[in-house]
Amino acid sequence: MGILIGGVVVALIGLVLWIIMNKRKAKLNVMDNYENTSASEIIQNHQFFEEEYGKGSFSNFIEIRGNVHCEKPIQSEFAKEDVVYYKSVVTREIEKRVQRRDSNGNVRYDNVRSTEKVSENERKANFFVKDSTGEVMVDPEGAEMHTMKIFSEYEQGENPSGTWFNFGGISFGSLGNGSRVLGYKYEEYAIPMNSHLYVLGEANDRAGKLRISKSNDKKQHFIVSTKTEDELKSNLQSNINIFKWSAIALWVIGAGLAVFGITKMI
Repeated sequence: MGILIGGVVVALIGLVLWIIMNKRKAKLNVMDNYENTSASEIIQNHQFFEEEYGKGSFSNFIEIRGNVHCEKPIQSEFAKEDVVYYKSVVTREIEKRVQRRDSNGNVRYDNVRSTEKVSENERKANFFVKDSTGEVMVDPEGAEMHTMKIFSEYEQGENPSGTWFNFGGISFGSLGNGSRVLGYKYEEYAIPMNSHLYVLGEANDRAGKLRISKSNDKKQHFIVSTKTEDELKSNLQSNINIFKWSAIALWVIGAGLAVFGITKMI
């Protein structure tokens, strides 16, 4: 019975992977179905709808490429660069002495290393994506962000009991439970000023002025990416292939286990 149940569980995991694969495939199809729209085209379409139907009537799913422009950028936490979005992450590496007992009852002690996230901070600002024909505002709230790493630094050193570790004005205390802090890793991901972006989302004037933002339709994608469209599509296709063949492999294994489990029960 246990082998049969195991086979069913493996097959269900395969089904989950297949569902994830189909979601990735749907996103890829959306990206394939839209061609690049210039800023001037988006502005002209908005003006037409505003004149014909009034403010708040415009909604058009678009794809646009251009450079980041922002009059009031924000400063990233670690790199201190002007950006329109950043996420800073601090993780620490820990070493803990763990007691283990083998099958003969002998006790030994091993040093086990692990990492854990200490903090994560994210900030974003509205900005414009600018091409050769004009610029359109982007409100990045709720977007799927594909950023670039602009900072990475590792601070080594044990954190003795009762002391504090400081970096960039941020202090972290020791664990105080017998574990040893080997060091802290500081990383920052951002969209710097003047970055070239690929944006897929809904151009609308729901907030009173033209902008690209997250659609009210939860099925619609909203992507803001420093990667090119081709890079995103290539990554998606790789993920689709991995999920597809992993799901098929799990179904074959699950079916084999189920058959074996049934024969054992007969």
